[in-house]
Amino acid sequence: MAQENKASAFSIMDWSTFLVIFAAISIVCQVFNVWQLFGLSTAGTANVWLMIKGYVILYVGTLIGLFLTKYVRIGWPAVMWVSVVLIVFSLPWMPTHKFVVETTKPVALLPMATPILAYAGLAIAKHELKLFKESGWKIIIIACLTFIGSYIGSAAIAHFVLKLTGQI
Repeated sequence: MAQENKASAFSIMDWSTFLVIFAAISIVCQVFNVWQLFGLSTAGTANVWLMIKGYVILYVGTLIGLFLTKYVRIGWPAVMWVSVVLIVFSLPWMPTHKFVVETTKPVALLPMATPILAYAGLAIAKHELKLFKESGWKIIIIACLTFIGSYIGSAAIAHFVLKLTGQI
């Protein structure tokens, strides 16, 4: 019960600070994006000012989604609210469409995922380490078999689809 209160006590100010740090890390990741050197980047620019403008739009949409999560009690998670808000702002028939799409175009997806995955990995690792210690050595075998099965299954599906489409 105390854990739930602690999680819900995470204020909009805390989220704002986290989002600014997240945006700064993402911009650094995008500026030093190695794929851009090879022409494989998803963003068309490494102009920091244009990226900041794009992140401001994403920041405002995220804050609106967080406010809706906090004050509209229908049980949707914050991720869904943020997604809905930003999708609605970028719908072709909305007056905000052109502005949102053009402003966020310089923001690449992959560099934005870097801090998210790092944070998720640290958050999960902290919780899972205790579980791992309790499970013992057998969980290593199960994990390895799961990874191998997932890899073989994915490769088989990819091979089937490539064969079906005539690629191989």
